[in-house]
Amino acid sequence: MILDVLFVWRLNEDGGHYFLKCKFVKEMLEAMNLEELRLSLIELNSTKQVSIKILSLNEDKKVLVVRLP
Repeated sequence: MILDVLFVWRLNEDGGHYFLKCKFVKEMLEAMNLEELRLSLIELNSTKQVSIKILSLNEDKKVLVVRLP
């Protein structure tokens, strides 16, 4: 099941890991040509900053990020 892949259940996993640092997500974002965006989101310090950054993207990129497969 995909949730078993996403949630490896390590102690240091947080939302940043699940959505930006997980190797499966990294590979998916690289394949979608969104690696640069992923790296810029990792640098942000809060979920509010990440949300603002995502909402400021152009519509096409925003839809890709919000609707990740």
